[in-house]
Amino acid sequence: MFLVSLIFGLLACSSPADLIVDTGQETVSTPDCASIAGMQICDFPAIDESGGDVKLSSLYSRPIVLDLSAMWCGPCKAAGANTQETANILGGEVTILTVLIENEYGEPPTAEDLVRWKETYNIVSEPVWGSSRDILTNNPIELSGKLFLEGWPTFYFIDADGILQEYVKGYNEGQIIQQAELLLIE
Repeated sequence: MFLVSLIFGLLACSSPADLIVDTGQETVSTPDCASIAGMQICDFPAIDESGGDVKLSSLYSRPIVLDLSAMWCGPCKAAGANTQETANILGGEVTILTVLIENEYGEPPTAEDLVRWKETYNIVSEPVWGSSRDILTNNPIELSGKLFLEGWPTFYFIDADGILQEYVKGYNEGQIIQQAELLLIE
């Protein structure tokens, strides 16, 4: 039954760029990237503080804590206020990437919004990017090419090869540090 559920889930998530995997019993189509633990996380459209296009894959040389936040969200602001401290605790060995999805008005953030976030929360060594709700899903079946989000903030823990290791909804500084430290052990 588990194999049938797995196959259904993989087929439901398939896209034209999918890989074909032979399980020995049957051929199954699997996505080449998805927000599923153990899989390559997908690149997504984003801008940096200068308004230039950036890609998540450009950061794959070391582990990444990906923080999906909104500028209007109280717990997201708490995470922002601790971003630099968390980076310092981790000794610069993990990139803490904040991707703001919405500004205070519910719109995709501008480069100026990103600069303001960094200045407000004294973030000096970690990147802050902007994107939009187009990269998100709250449907657990639609994980290919999208990032799963059912609450603000949401954190993804990605190893240096771009493989998703863990997903955490909500903000708890101790838990974020603990999960980030696990990335350094793997």
